[in-house]
This record gives sequence, structure tokens and C-alpha cells, in this order.
Amino acid sequence: MNKPNRLKKGDTIGLIAPCYRTAPEDIAAECGKLSELGFKIKTAKNMFSSDFGSAGTPEQRAADILEMFCDDSVNAILFSGGETSNEVLPLLNYEEIAKHPKIFCSYSDSTTPMNAITCRCGFMTMYGSALCTFRNLTDHNLRCFEAALMEGDRHFQRGSEWKIYGGRGQKIHGTTIGGYLANFALMVGTEYLPFDPDRRYILFLEDYTSFSSVDAVERYFAHISQSALFRNVDAVIFGDYDTVERDDLNSLIERYAARTARPFVKCADFGHGANNAIIPIGIGATLDLSRGELDFDESPVIL
Repeated sequence: MNKPNRLKKGDTIGLIAPCYRTAPEDIAAECGKLSELGFKIKTAKNMFSSDFGSAGTPEQRAADILEMFCDDSVNAILFSGGETSNEVLPLLNYEEIAKHPKIFCSYSDSTTPMNAITCRCGFMTMYGSALCTFRNLTDHNLRCFEAALMEGDRHFQRGSEWKIYGGRGQKIHGTTIGGYLANFALMVGTEYLPFDPDRRYILFLEDYTSFSSVDAVERYFAHISQSALFRNVDAVIFGDYDTVERDDLNSLIERYAARTARPFVKCADFGHGANNAIIPIGIGATLDLSRGELDFDESPVIL
């Protein structure tokens, strides 16, 4: 698995919108913060286009992704979410993208293009900091961004208490794969999520019940657990962001840990919540259930 080059102050961050429509005023705070941190900003040609609520047609959004990868002046690509990025999957030029590995980082609907690019282009993408992370940037999220993408830290930045269901004391090694629960479930079984049947995986998933429900979580869990991919999964890390403990969700996770004979970890460290730690997709990692830590086999970026 290839890696992108690390990000440095003075580098250019390209901004795209592969999902929902946006406007310059919508991202002014984010651009201001990134500039304050020492980065140059470049927006994609069609970023502020509009087509039925999305940022341009699927063809325009796919063209923006390719343009940013092929632009040698752009060192990293950031974007935010929506619900329509799966439209671009058949339109991406994976062969050309594979020639230009670079930091491709976001969360939520980004699950779809990032997993497709990692699996089909052979380089790591980064699930964690999205463009919206920089609207009200916290010290913790800045540390996560710098540690993973600028310093190449091999240690996952925890920001919450972990609850472990099953497998206590084990150390589990595998390749990371995953993202937002609904998006990932929709990819399972498609040609855009090929997986190596000889490789073991650590699956990370997140859901936000403000957008969803416990019933929906169960539905998507069931679909994923019935897939061929899940036979190669040895552990699941689940991100949850409710402000109060949900006994029904905890019971669901406990049931699936027992039913699938896989340890599940529940945390609030990545994705839609307040904490936007970064998990590279496609990196070898060790999940230590005795210490409650996730360590990567190598730096996620070329130092």
C-alpha cells in the first residue's frame, strides 16, 4: 500500500465538494483557519456549482477529484460530506489517480470515494479531519491533524473513554477499513470495494443517531456481518456520539460482539462527533484490547 507525502506549512490544500452544494461564504471560516495555520488554499473549478442540491453534476464532481489529484501544486485534498458521492464512483479515472497519491482526508460521505480509491488505486486515504473540522477547530483536533498528516505519528489519538465488548486482553492485527456505517454498508459487495481474501481486517464504523436510529444501526450491522468481507474482519471499532449513554445501542453492540465472536470497541474518537482523530484506510494496525490503544505499523505519510 503506497502512502502520500506528509503535509508541511506552506503547502497547498485543495478543496472539493463531491457531495452537497456549497458556497464561498459557507467555507469562509474554514479557509481562514487553514490560512492562519500556514496553508495555501485552492478550490476546485466546479466546487460552487449546483445541480439538484449537489455541487455540480456527477461528471463535474468526478472531474474536480481528478483535477486535484493531477495538480502537482496541490499537496492534500480536504472536503466535507453529504449523501451523493457514490454517484461519482463509476466516473473516476482510477488509473490516473493511482499515479498521484496524496493526502485525501474527510469523513462521513467521504467513506465512499476514499475506500474506492484506497482499494482500487493502492494508496492510503485518511478518515478523520474534514473541511468542517476547521470551522471551530479544537486543540485536540488540531493535534490529531498535525500528528497524523504532518508528523506521521503511528499512534491513534484517543479523545474518549473506550468500552470493550469481548476479546479482553487480546492484541489484534489487521488492515484498517471502514467509515460511516450507512455509506460503508452500501459499498459492501460492489466492485468499488474489492478486498484481499488473504488479508485480515480491523473494521472501523461510525454512526450518529441524530441522523439515524438504533434500528438502522442494526440493519447495517446485519448486512455487513453477512458479507464475504466480514469473514476477514477480526475486530470492529464503533464510533458513537450521543451526549447520553444509549442502553439500547450498548445492548446492540454487545449482542453483535457475541453473535459474531468478534471484539467490538465503542468510542467517540472519530467522525461526526466533537473528536476528529484520523484513521488511515489501508494501513496495518494493532488493536491492543488490554491497553485500549490502536497503533499503526508504519507512519501513515512519507516523512
